[in-house]
Amino acid sequence: MVNSIDQIVEKEKEFFKDYNGKDYAIFIRDNSQELNSVIESGRTSPISNRCILLSKNENINLWFSPAGNIPNDPEIIILGQATSIPAMEYQINENVYNKTEHEIRKILINSSYRGVMLSNLGSMLKLLGFSNNKHLSFDLEKEWQNVNTCEVSINHVPVGRLFEGDYNTKIMFSQFCMHCATTYNIDKGIYSTTSAKLSKYLKLYEETYGDMHLRMVEQKFFCSNAKLLITLSDRIFKFLRKKYYDKYPNILWLENKDKNKDLTNNKKIVTWIPHPSPGNLFYNRTSEKRGILSTMVEMNDNGKSININKACLDYPLLKRQASQVVFLKQYFNDEPV
Repeated sequence: MVNSIDQIVEKEKEFFKDYNGKDYAIFIRDNSQELNSVIESGRTSPISNRCILLSKNENINLWFSPAGNIPNDPEIIILGQATSIPAMEYQINENVYNKTEHEIRKILINSSYRGVMLSNLGSMLKLLGFSNNKHLSFDLEKEWQNVNTCEVSINHVPVGRLFEGDYNTKIMFSQFCMHCATTYNIDKGIYSTTSAKLSKYLKLYEETYGDMHLRMVEQKFFCSNAKLLITLSDRIFKFLRKKYYDKYPNILWLENKDKNKDLTNNKKIVTWIPHPSPGNLFYNRTSEKRGILSTMVEMNDNGKSININKACLDYPLLKRQASQVVFLKQYFNDEPV
């Protein structure tokens, strides 16, 4: 029986010495009694009485909340930064510690992308032409049911859903760091996610877990059969490129500003797309403003080339994100870049 938070961390470190045949659904299933014992012993959080605080540094807190999946042999990896507060609370509300392995995996996957986030991500992948993409050996529409019905709307009514959690799926939805980090505002007395504080979050994560997050990315992408890694921000993309550019010279680091370099004869690709969060104005379509992605989709559906200036008319400061999307669309559909 676990009697300290440190033992949870040590169990994770031991379990994930390597990631072959292992993911958090298995870890939670095998340690559900211990995880529940921490909750019941009174080690609770101000966010929710069922969130487990793992460590803290100044006003940054690290919570147990491994959103996403770690399939056996993924081909495409969608990599976010960290679990959000809503995703963490979704896991708790779904009673994740008292489910079967398959049920746990489904909860962890769906905690990553639900509602508006799911619809935004699906719409982005549709525009980029991933449903039947020659760079992948599988059909995205079959792996991710109803991805072609995802849409960005004024009312943000999400359509589309993830697969049901098959461990052998070819799509990995994961986080660069597999837990939720928050900052505590003393004046307001509230917690918020640390999306703007990647370096501080990484410092706390590494103090707690060492190189676990780096080993996961390295084993599941750089040292595997995976073909495509998409990060949900350029911050993670730049961090990975700085760390692995020289170590793995066969990687194509695909970014709009590098469009003039040789884009051929590379077996593995790392790139980035705008984060599908509803808080990202790139996706924000309202009755007063036209969202950039939805405008791009309309242009594309009408058979027109995408005009970045027109797409960004209401959000001119986001042209860099728009340029990256157009660049990737051209690349993945064999158009001149």
